[in-house]
Amino acid sequence: MDKQTLAVMIPVLAVFFSGLMLISRTAIGKAIARRIEGSGRVSEDELGFLRDQALQVDELRDRLAELEERVDFAERILPREESKRDRLGTS
Repeated sequence: MDKQTLAVMIPVLAVFFSGLMLISRTAIGKAIARRIEGSGRVSEDELGFLRDQALQVDELRDRLAELEERVDFAERILPREESKRDRLGTS
């Protein structure tokens, strides 16, 4: 490595590692550390909230499936009605 590259890399690496040290002392850094350690457990309140959200998502999926069926039915019926009107000559 030439001296010019080394002269640029030393300050860049110093700033990078200084920033890394500062971030590691914040709440975000501590959360990342807990996540890496695998000790970031979910509390019972959070678990209950997630279960409620999952139930709501299931209900919404059911409602969406019902709406899709209704739209499919309407798409099948509308052309029939239009063709009946065309045959009768009314609009």
